[in-house]
Amino acid sequence: MLPNNCIFNGMKKWAYLLTILLLFFAGCSSQQKTTIQYKKEDGVKPKKLSLDIYNNQPGRDKPVVVFVHGGGWILGDKATKIKRKVALFKELDYIFVSANYRLSSFFNKKVQYPKHTIDVADAIKWIFDSIDSYGGDKNKIVLLGHSAGAQMISLLVTSHKFLPERGISFDSFKGAISMDTEGYDVYGMCNAGAKIYQRNFGDDPEKWKEASPILQLKPIGHYPDFLIVMRGKPYRIEMANDFAAKLRASDTKVKLINADPYGHFKVNNILGAKKDTIVTPAVVKFLKSHFN
Repeated sequence: MLPNNCIFNGMKKWAYLLTILLLFFAGCSSQQKTTIQYKKEDGVKPKKLSLDIYNNQPGRDKPVVVFVHGGGWILGDKATKIKRKVALFKELDYIFVSANYRLSSFFNKKVQYPKHTIDVADAIKWIFDSIDSYGGDKNKIVLLGHSAGAQMISLLVTSHKFLPERGISFDSFKGAISMDTEGYDVYGMCNAGAKIYQRNFGDDPEKWKEASPILQLKPIGHYPDFLIVMRGKPYRIEMANDFAAKLRASDTKVKLINADPYGHFKVNNILGAKKDTIVTPAVVKFLKSHFN
């Protein structure tokens, strides 16, 4: 039988180790992800109006990458296929924020444009006002979007309806990365009879125009630099090229990357993969050149 002092000392040792472990895992959890509800809407679940902040390293005034997921404005979530992105931006020592927004439904038309875009604008407003409390620098923000998310971030930095109304100018952002969207020309897609666009953007041609990033561009617009990742059928490539050309006509710097032979989903899912030689290197180079 062990002496009482050995038992006591052993208990002290285990209590000490347990305390260290608890503090370690608590620290990892709090540093890894913080979930914030950026606004409230009656009848809307808090998760749909929330964002996740990933900050895995101590420090202040870090660059911030804000991601808006795709899914045709009907599907998707801020946590879907996010691990590679989290690891990539941890390695770069950036703060990574992934935002949710209200989704449309296959069964009703309660959520249509501009509700999705308003939510993303409000999420960005919250980030702009509050990210300094989480170690970020609001003067070093790049927006990143895929598919429907790419349409929204492209619209938000070209339309005077959303962020400027919230007191945020286009030149507040270091850049925008738009990955594989048809949404540069919502007006054209709706006119062509694309059902998913008609469901999400309604039946008012003026709304279609308002939601089209390419139709918002002015000769002198002071838009942030763009990285445009394109792929797929010729009409998708043409839309990306047309948007890029109009941006350049407004004296905006644009880098185009052709991500064929990747598919639509792989363009997003591959970001952060070590084996990727197309999307990830281009995104990293763009971010480093605009954050330095």
